[in-house]
Order: sequence, then C-alpha cells, then structure tokens
Amino acid sequence: MGAWLSNISLKYKFWAVNAVAFVTTLLLVLYAVQLEQQARSHASQVSAQAQARLLGAWPAGQPLPKVDNVLIFSRGQAPRLNGQPLLELTDTANGWAAINSMPLFGDNPLLGAEVFSRADGQQVAVIAYGPSLSQVFGERFVNYAMAVAILMLAMLGASQLLIRFLLSQLNTLKDVMLHVEKTGDLAARVPLAGKDEVGQMANAFNAMQAGYQRVVNTVANTARQLDVGAARLASSMNEVRHGMLGQQSETDQAATAINEMTATVYHIAQHAGATRDLSQSADTLAGSGQEVVSRVQKSIAGLSSGVQQTAEMIQRLAEDSQKINGVVGVIHSIAEQTNLLALNAAIEAARAGEMGRGFAVVADEVRNLAKRVQTSTDEITLMVSALQAGTRDAVDFMQESSFKADDCVQQAQEAGAALAQITSAVAQMRESNTQIAVAAEQQSHVAEEMNRSVVSIRDVTENTVQQTVDSANTSNELATLAGELSKAIGQLKL
Repeated sequence: MGAWLSNISLKYKFWAVNAVAFVTTLLLVLYAVQLEQQARSHASQVSAQAQARLLGAWPAGQPLPKVDNVLIFSRGQAPRLNGQPLLELTDTANGWAAINSMPLFGDNPLLGAEVFSRADGQQVAVIAYGPSLSQVFGERFVNYAMAVAILMLAMLGASQLLIRFLLSQLNTLKDVMLHVEKTGDLAARVPLAGKDEVGQMANAFNAMQAGYQRVVNTVANTARQLDVGAARLASSMNEVRHGMLGQQSETDQAATAINEMTATVYHIAQHAGATRDLSQSADTLAGSGQEVVSRVQKSIAGLSSGVQQTAEMIQRLAEDSQKINGVVGVIHSIAEQTNLLALNAAIEAARAGEMGRGFAVVADEVRNLAKRVQTSTDEITLMVSALQAGTRDAVDFMQESSFKADDCVQQAQEAGAALAQITSAVAQMRESNTQIAVAAEQQSHVAEEMNRSVVSIRDVTENTVQQTVDSANTSNELATLAGELSKAIGQLKL
C-alpha cells in the first residue's frame, strides 16, 4: 500500500484528499438533515402534547372542537385514521404513544399520539406528524447543494494553487539535481529560500553541494600537487636507474678480475695448505657441532622451562576447577533448599484451597526450576570432575616430560664438554699446520675476502637496480594515476 501511494503523482494525492473532503462534507450534510428531521419531529411531538393538555382542560359538558389531528374513540377500540386502524393506541393509557412508520420516506409520516381520557370515558388522541428524512433533504437540497458547491470550489481552488506552488518548487529542485547529475556542476545551487519542507530540502541540497565542492577542491589541489610530485619522482628514478645500471656494469668487471686473482692464489696455496685445510675443516665441524649441541641444550632447557610453566598453569587450572566444584556444590545446596521451600509452599498452598491455587502454581514452577538447577549443577559437577581428572593426568605427564627434558639437558651438557675437548685438540693441530703455509694462506684469505666483498657488492647492486626499476615503474604508474585523477576531477565544475 505504501509503495503504491509513493508512486502516485502529488497532484493526484491532493485530488484524493479533496475527494475524501467531499465525501466527508456529504456525510456531514446528511447528518445535519437527520438532526433537523429529529428536531422537527420532536417539536411536532411537543406541540401535540401541548394541544392535548389544552383539550384535556376543555369543559366536560361541551363538545370538543373538530380538529383534523384529533381522534375520539372508546377505550379498548382501535381508532381509524384514513381508513387504517391505529393498533398502537388500543391499549394505551394516558400519555405519549409512538406509532411505527417509515421516517425516511414519504410526506409527513405519523410519529405518534398524545392520549388522554375525558370524564365521559372517551379516549382522545392528538396525532403528531413529522417530516421524513427525504422530505427534509428535499426542502434543504438547494441550500446545502449551494453551500457544498461553494465550499468544494474554494477547496479545489486552494488545493490547485497549493499543488502548483509545491510542484513549481519541487520541479526547480529536480531540475537542479538533474543538471548536477548530467554536468557534474558542483557550483549549482537551488534558488529556493523558503523555510518549509521543500525549502529545507533545497537548503540541505545546497549544503551538500557546498560540502562536495570543498572536498573536491581539496582533492583537486592535492591531485595537482601529486601529479607534479609524481612526475618529478619518475624523472629522478629514471636517472637513478641509469646510474645504477652503469655501476652494475663496473661492479661486474671488478668481480670478474677479483675472481681470476682468487683462482690464481688458490692454486698457489692449494698444495701448501692441504693439511691446514683439513685441520680447518675438522675445527669448523667440531665448532659447528659444539654450537649445535649448545643450541640443542638451550632449546631443551627452554622446553623444560615451558613444560614446567605449562605444568604450573595446569595445576592452577586444577585449583580453579576445585573452586568451581565448591561453587557448584553451594549452588546445588541452594537448589535443594529452594526445592524443599517450594515443596513446603505447595503444601501450604494446597491447604489454603482456592485462595492458594495461584501461589501453588508459582511454587510448582519454582520447584521445577530448582530441579532443573540441580540437574544442571550435577552435569557441571560431572564435567568439572572430568576436567580435574584430565588436569591431573596432564600434570603427571608434564612432570614426567620435565624430568625427561632435564635428562636431555644433562646429556647435551656432557656432549658439549666432549666436543669442547675435541675442538681444543683440533685447534692445536690446526695451529701447527697453519705455521707451515701462513704466507700463502694469508694471501688466499685476502683474495677470498676481496672476492666475497665484490660479489656482495655486485649482488647488492643488482638488487638495488631491480628495486630502482620497480620504483621507476611505480612512479610512472603513480604519475599516470595522478593524471587520471586530475582528468576525472576536471570533469566537475567547481
């Protein structure tokens, strides 16, 4: 229904309101006609009653004057009016008697009669006539029709003026919005300064346009600065890339020369340092083994510490579970007491009879809740017991693991001591062999260090060149994006 109404044009909605007002006016006219018909009928009844009082005071020895609406009849008989018996007046005592008739249609239908008795035993009925609803409507039709027509014409005229005024303002707001949507003109404003709802919408739209304009101005300035900075960065990165490529070429040449010199020195010292190399390898392997054993020792010690901490945490968990078990026991005890209290309350309510029935229902619900709490606490107790059993097993296992880790640490320390002795012996043997080929070895070391340094420089240079190329590509992409952003902002009118 709401969606259907929202799709109807505003002028048709006003027309619907006018139609409702027209129908309401017609209903009010019918109600006014009914009120007038009732008032006139009541006045006719009052007039008949006054005439009956006047005739009732007429002297008994004189005949009553002949009046069209006066009927004289004997008690127990039905008087006739226009050949039709009025049965409602047969057994009516003194007073008003209503006569069933059709008050909606016809001319002056019967309303009733005021009946009184004379001294001679005769019954006198003063008939009251009232206008029907259609009769009153026909009499007042012209007046009501003119009033309704004038009222509806005035309402239609006012509504049309209001519709034109609202549609004019709404169309102005719509035209500006469509203009902004098509052209992107953020400087466009709605020329409405009213304080009604449409004016408030226009002011809100203008405020939104002003906010967008400020934001887009800021973005446009930033985009221009970004475009210039990105262009400079791209140019600088291209120059750096060319310089790094030249440095890479020179570094490759130096690395090749150092590599050839290292090969020559190696061949010179190969035969003289064979024994030293073997002892050096043994010393290196022994040192590596000692380092490995030391790392293993530290790792096992850390593992032992972690296992011990884990055991302590599990022990605290077991203590917390004991506390939880105590709290659950308290809850279980409270639930049992609540169950007993609810049972006693139910017994007392049963003794109270009808007066305690509602309280018995509440007590029964409380007892059911207490039973459910007992069941839940039993389940929690079982789960906590299972958790405690698991934590005890975990504590035992972690303690056993801690003891094994301590044994591993002790064995690693012993292995480290043995490797230290081996390393000392190999070092003495290496010192003896080093004295034989000290000169060739020193030259070989210097050449190798130079080779490694140059190779490292070459590798660093290659990485730097690659990073420079990537940075240059990123700078170019950034410059392209900045240009596209400036182009997109340029489509908006600020």
